[in-house]
Amino acid sequence: LNTSTNASTFQWDFGDGASSVAVSPQHAYLTVGFYDVQLIAASNAGCLDTVSQIIEVREPPIANFSLSPDSACAPVNVSFSNSSTGIAVTYAWDFGNGNTSTQQHPSNQVYQQGYEDDSLYTIYLTVSNFCGVETDSATVRAMPQPVAVFAPFSDVTCDEFPLEFVNNSYGLPDGYFWDFGNGTSTTSDTVFTHSFQGSSTYDTSYTI
Repeated sequence: LNTSTNASTFQWDFGDGASSVAVSPQHAYLTVGFYDVQLIAASNAGCLDTVSQIIEVREPPIANFSLSPDSACAPVNVSFSNSSTGIAVTYAWDFGNGNTSTQQHPSNQVYQQGYEDDSLYTIYLTVSNFCGVETDSATVRAMPQPVAVFAPFSDVTCDEFPLEFVNNSYGLPDGYFWDFGNGTSTTSDTVFTHSFQGSSTYDTSYTI
């Protein structure tokens, strides 16, 4: 804003090679940095006065972060690396698990599993300064720990009589191993039958 008095002409030097003779010009800087802006005011009688001022041109902030790990069996302990850029930046984290932070480099967060399905959490980092606001996001997948549960139709059976086993495991298991205690095994994941030979007691274990 030009508040000069008793002047009829003006010469602006914006410090980046551009100039103007307008009374109160507007100018856009394309590069961040410090610029020495100079104004020469002249009266009708040819009298001159010069004033200058240093201005700083800042860039809008750029939000950027990474996290590790982004997928694991729960509970997942996640660390964050903030590589956002900008001058005089403020930070606002939303970790997607009910926790927030305004620290530039926040502490680790723990993400819990769902009962049966994967739990997906979205993390947001919003950075802001005088020039603008920007947000970056990433996701963490917390996979449930598998729990082995099975039930035989009966814990007493007859020699070589097919005994039915039911797999009630949960937690998204993707592999199974049965050991029937009599030297036999299987990797079946559905309802199936197995026959035991001889009169004895067997310790049947199930691993997923």
